[in-house]
Amino acid sequence: MGLQAGVEIPAYKPAPQIVHAVREADAFLNLNELEFSETNFSRLMEEGFLPLDLGCGAEGSEEMARGYLLDDIKVHYCPSRFKDAVQLRERLRRRAERTSRPLDYITEEGTIIHGIIEGKEGDLKSALGIIDGLEVPAEMYSCLEGRIEIAAWILEEICPDLEGCKCDLCIIERYPLQDGPVVERIPL
Repeated sequence: MGLQAGVEIPAYKPAPQIVHAVREADAFLNLNELEFSETNFSRLMEEGFLPLDLGCGAEGSEEMARGYLLDDIKVHYCPSRFKDAVQLRERLRRRAERTSRPLDYITEEGTIIHGIIEGKEGDLKSALGIIDGLEVPAEMYSCLEGRIEIAAWILEEICPDLEGCKCDLCIIERYPLQDGPVVERIPL
């Protein structure tokens, strides 16, 4: 299939047994920079690691990884800033591609953008009547409790038609998770 087996571990301390297994399997070794998190912070401090000034990496982890550079096995090192900058974006993009709706716009960073109409039930019914009257395709909006989600470009276009609805209109950019965190909110 053209795939190569690999082992991925944090660059924490020497692991000769793992290096031996990688060598025997003709695999590669992927070393991740050791990272501080809420769950391991105390333990890493006890082990003598200190957090880097920038990011969440541990001082000494990269140096530990250099000790794995051997001539007879393939070793890759992945710093935490790479994971933050590239891997997270790729995960978000893949998730957005799997879960987005026709009304969602997927950004290069993997977030999604759509419009939101929020208001009281009666005001939302008025807005929905206007949307239906303008013959907005059903797949381009979604009625949820307390709001209507709609393609951003459509909301911008019909914004003048919704002036009398007493609804709050905005464009949001958010993570592609159910009720994912909002990155940006632009009122219209």
